[in-house]
Amino acid sequence: MRESAFPRMKETTCKKLQEIGAFALAGGCTRKRMKQLVEMIRAARDYRWVGVYKIIKHEFVIVSESGEEPATYPRFPISQGLCGAALESGPPVIVGDV
Repeated sequence: MRESAFPRMKETTCKKLQEIGAFALAGGCTRKRMKQLVEMIRAARDYRWVGVYKIIKHEFVIVSESGEEPATYPRFPISQGLCGAALESGPPVIVGDV
């Protein structure tokens, strides 16, 4: 049996993740829906900033973001940064504080 990537996750966190996943699957990727999605993620974990990127022509391009500051890099090559590392390795790259 494979161990979970999130051992002993709080029940409230699991419920919030399920709600976010259901929201994402149900409504498509319009700008409005993506903005709602990043706000849900930010609020669920009390993050300062959340961004969702899409790969377009060998670059990560910001689709939506939350928070008061804009993305430092709204567009960058797929070979760079934590996103590039996650794309290359497969599993998510977990960073405690950035």
